[in-house]
Amino acid sequence: MEREVFWLEELGIAQALWVFEVANFGPFLVESDAKGNSLFERNNRALAARIDALYQGLKPPALHRYGETDDRKDELI
Repeated sequence: MEREVFWLEELGIAQALWVFEVANFGPFLVESDAKGNSLFERNNRALAARIDALYQGLKPPALHRYGETDDRKDELI
């Protein structure tokens, strides 16, 4: 593996640009494209549209632990 490091003395190595040349690297999961479209945001919208179906027919929480609810509006997702 080859590598080059570009950095300015006053910024230090933490702000460096590291360039690696590698083989057999990947596969990758890319979260967004060049236009800023987010894979996670798109899939979360699709899941949220169907989440009400997950709650249909559930019994009330048995232990009523802190934060346990059967009302999805009360949950932090």
